[in-house]
Amino acid sequence: MENAPTPFKLVIFDLDGVLVPIDSSWQYVHEAFGHDNEENYRRHLRGEIDFQEFMRSDIALWDGASIETIQAILDRVPVADGAREMIQTLHENRIRTTILSSGISLLADRIGRELGMDRVHANKLIADDRGLLTGEGVGAVPLKEKHIIIRKILGEEKLSPQECAIVGDSIFDLPRFRNLGITIAFNPKGEELELRADVSVRSKDLRALLPWLTSGPPNRIVIRLATGSREAESVVTALSPDNIEVPKGLYVKVFRRGRSVYMKMVSARGLGTLLATVDDMLSCAQVAISSIDVVKSPLPSKTI
Repeated sequence: MENAPTPFKLVIFDLDGVLVPIDSSWQYVHEAFGHDNEENYRRHLRGEIDFQEFMRSDIALWDGASIETIQAILDRVPVADGAREMIQTLHENRIRTTILSSGISLLADRIGRELGMDRVHANKLIADDRGLLTGEGVGAVPLKEKHIIIRKILGEEKLSPQECAIVGDSIFDLPRFRNLGITIAFNPKGEELELRADVSVRSKDLRALLPWLTSGPPNRIVIRLATGSREAESVVTALSPDNIEVPKGLYVKVFRRGRSVYMKMVSARGLGTLLATVDDMLSCAQVAISSIDVVKSPLPSKTI
């Protein structure tokens, strides 16, 4: 009998794109004022301005609005489908939940209250005695420093990385950690994130995450197949399960890097399921490679 994995004790969720169906709370407010701050976002990513200056450039576009105005705008943002049921199930399993967002705390705090989240970390706007924005903010969660906050949270919760799961939709949400329980890309933005994460989940309902979050750290394996550069893409196409309905709690990703094909398999259904999947994928790989070899072989010539 397989040993059951140790259940997670904490799940850390990104806010924008995960718990709420918008890409960015900052951009959501910009759109309400008819503005855009894409250029300063790019400047921040390039390291030309720090996160504090990036926040100032965002807030400056709101024309000295009041906190109440910003709150009213963000109150229009709904909770994502399945979020309440997902968080309730996690709490029933004695799993703590945290929001970790580089977005605005006015939205993160409200969603945290509505969902009953245990902790919320997000960036705060500063207002004066009249409730008007001063143009400053508290950068509690800098965009490119989430890994620092995650380590701090684990220390405060007295948890090991293996006892924690992380869910996000951007490359900044899933920093590279050794021995983290699981990293999940939810409707990921870009292939790099999908490949970095342990598992990628595409769904309109957050309850699709539950098989991964209630089972504890999954079994994982990555297999590399050395092929020729011409054959690699054909092998990926043959092995990719994109059009196959994979059972819940099982994830297979096949991708190419140069002349090699990689098969990433992750199972929350036990080691036996993982090993059976490995056998199936290797058999399919052998068939695919053999078929390519047959196609490449010259037909015998015949003279009449």
